[in-house]
This record gives sequence, C-alpha cells and structure tokens, in this order.
Amino acid sequence: MRFNLSTMRKVAARAREWRMPPHFRTPIDQPMREQIARKFGTRALMPVWDGLGSSGGGSGYGGGGADGYLEASIGSSSSQDRTFFERLAEWEARRLSDVHNLYVCPICLLWLKSLKPETETEGVEASVYDPLSVLYGSRSIFAWHQRHGLPPEVGAAQCCFRKQSDLNLHLRHGHCLTPKVMRGTRERLGAYQIRGGDGLVHKYLSSLATSTTLSESQRRRAMSDGHVRGYWVSTITDVASTVDADEAGWFSRAALYLALYDEVEAQSRGALIVQADEALFGQRLATTSGASLSEARRSRPSGAASVAEARVFGMDAWRRLGFGGGDDDDLKNFMANDDEEEEEEGGGGGGGEMSHMCP
Repeated sequence: MRFNLSTMRKVAARAREWRMPPHFRTPIDQPMREQIARKFGTRALMPVWDGLGSSGGGSGYGGGGADGYLEASIGSSSSQDRTFFERLAEWEARRLSDVHNLYVCPICLLWLKSLKPETETEGVEASVYDPLSVLYGSRSIFAWHQRHGLPPEVGAAQCCFRKQSDLNLHLRHGHCLTPKVMRGTRERLGAYQIRGGDGLVHKYLSSLATSTTLSESQRRRAMSDGHVRGYWVSTITDVASTVDADEAGWFSRAALYLALYDEVEAQSRGALIVQADEALFGQRLATTSGASLSEARRSRPSGAASVAEARVFGMDAWRRLGFGGGDDDDLKNFMANDDEEEEEEGGGGGGGEMSHMCP
C-alpha cells in the first residue's frame, strides 16, 4: 500500500507527530523515516504542526521545491481539514470489503463491558453495545494501554479472532471450557462476529431503531444501508490514548476496524509481545502449555491462571451470558463440528494489502 506524502503530512499536522501508515495509530518508525528521507530528502519530515511550515514558499515548505515533495502548504482551514478526514474515512470504509470478518470472544467482551456483578442477570448479552466503542474505549482497555504504552488495538485484538475455530480454541485453552458446555453453540457464537447481518454492529444499530432517546426519523434510518455506512465513516466517543485526548475525533470506525484486523493477523502469527501475566486478562486466562504452538497462537493470549482458576472465571461468565451447561444433546446431531473451517466472510485480500493511493 502506498500513501501520498501529502496524506502523511495532513495526518501529522493533526496528530502533532509523524504517524506510521497505513493506520496512523503509532509514531513513524526509523525504517520508514529513512525510506522517506531517501525518496524526498531529509527536510520532508520536518515538523508540520504548531504553525511550522504553514506559510508559502518563503518557509521552505510551500511550492514544489527541488525534491518535489510538496504539493501545497500545510496551512488549511478547519473546513478543509474536516473534508480531508471525511474523504479518508470514506476511503477506509471502502477498504472494509478487502478484509474478512472478526469474531469477538463473548466472555472477554462481557469482561470488557465492566458490568457490575450486582446488576448482572442471566442472558446479559441482550444488553447491546457499540462493539468498537467497547473494544477501544472500555476501562479495561484504557488501563491496559496506560500500563503497557501499547495502542489499544493490541489489547483489543487479544479478544478477537479471524475464524470461529480460533475462537473455539481460545474458549477451550484460555477459558478452559469443556467440549460439553460448548456443544451446540456454533450458530450462537456466529452472532459474535463484528460485521454481517447477524453481527454485533447490526445488533447495535437495531437497538438504535427502538431507542426511546432518538427521534422517529432517526429510528427509521437506524437499519438502512445508509445508516450502516454512516456507522463506519463516523467516529466513536472514546479511544484509549495517552497521546491525544481528542484522538477519537478523527479515526473513523472503519479505520479502527482495519487497525484491529491487522493486529489480530499479526498476533495470530505470534507477534504478541507481552508476558502471560501481562495479557489483557492474564490473571483470568489459563496458560496454554497443553496446546501445540499453532493452537497456542490461534487461541491467544496465554494467561497465568491455573486451569481450575480459569475455568471458574470462564464458566461464571458463560452462565451469565446464558449459554448454559451444554446439556442440549438433542441438537448435537444437527450442528456442524465446531472445528470445521467456516466460509470466509467480507471479501478477499487477507490483510487487506492494496496498491491504491490514499486520498
């Protein structure tokens, strides 16, 4: 994927630092700095925030220059800045068709919601939340982000999986659920996909359609295609960040999903760098010592709890979610094997690599 340097400059001006493409969620790394310097010259990465370089050619930033790395000055009105990020959000929303769906662990999702035990009841999954708001802005994610200094998607990705078979491994090895209690849950776990007609996003939008806090016209729009599109190009209220308190205001939901997707892919290849007891829910997840290396990566993360401890935590959440104890033997002959590879969703492209130019 290639990006115009002007795109990187606009993001840098907003973030007050140079950010790493394609997601612009972390500071630019040294190899990328060197690549830009070789192609555009060392002045290409001079600061473009705090009014630096906001004038024309006299500042050294305006005009084409000998290196040809400037198309226009950085200085722009707030309306122009808003238009740029709106275009960027539209471009990111289109990219969603190039990546697949993600499953969220229902137990981890319940823990992320931070519901108080005294208010929890059976079937608590009926309470609908914006999934990306929970994954990026929950108290657990914010605390983990502050403790480790890693982007919130690194914590959130520990709860997400590319395939349902990977989620099953996580439930078995991480939460220590037995095959008996997981029997007949394939279809219900499928509802914990983020995207899709029965997924978490559509559940959230459906809840808006019946909300008493919205106007009648807003409720009518809540499940239209336009509203779904509006969801992905819009921003969420809170994104865990210690760098930019207003960061939630310029990352679209589509951008956050794409960053999360690539982080899940990376962790599935063994890229999670925290120790077992430092994982997001490391004190509640079991160590995966009994799993193969491949299964351990797919079921990530490995925790520090014993099997007995992890099962107590896992079964308590499983019960509160209303999954039951797996005694529904009548269904077992009608359900596909939980380890079968499910059909891919959301288009091709794996990690979503493209050769398109960013707006």
